[in-house]
Amino acid sequence: MIFANIDVSHLDFKSLPYKITDQNDTWPKHLIPVEGRGITQYFESQPESWEPYPGFQEIMDSLFHPYVDSFVNRQEPGQYYAPHTDKFERMRKRFGVKVKDCLRIMIFLEDWQMGHYFEIGKKPFTDWKAGDIMAIPPNVVHLSMNGGWTQKYTWQIQGLRKDFKVDMSKLI
Repeated sequence: MIFANIDVSHLDFKSLPYKITDQNDTWPKHLIPVEGRGITQYFESQPESWEPYPGFQEIMDSLFHPYVDSFVNRQEPGQYYAPHTDKFERMRKRFGVKVKDCLRIMIFLEDWQMGHYFEIGKKPFTDWKAGDIMAIPPNVVHLSMNGGWTQKYTWQIQGLRKDFKVDMSKLI
């Protein structure tokens, strides 16, 4: 599912103003303690929100035009995001489209480190490189976790499939 690699070395993603986002609706509460359910994100859908952070907007525009939402996740050691499929609720409401019309891509912002893990469609991913880009197709179950010692950073950009600027045959 990794289909390209781009240079992300110039992005200052560690200084973004992250906020903890509760993910309590994603998994059975009796299985996972509340401390592990959140994820720390910088989530913005307005282009001007990215202006103070050079380089992000140019990459977003090179992949989707227009893009709809973009967010950087900082996953702390011990945090995990349970198996789920993306619902694309904001895009479906805003554009009157179906889930199959939406697409999310994920960019790994640092090289893989011990304990960092991502799984999509029952296929585990490790050993990624900074800048590797992966498509997360609609209705495909995926999960993310950080069982390591260091923070894990990923960047998600989502938009309508028809606005994606990369040859779709490379993705699925």
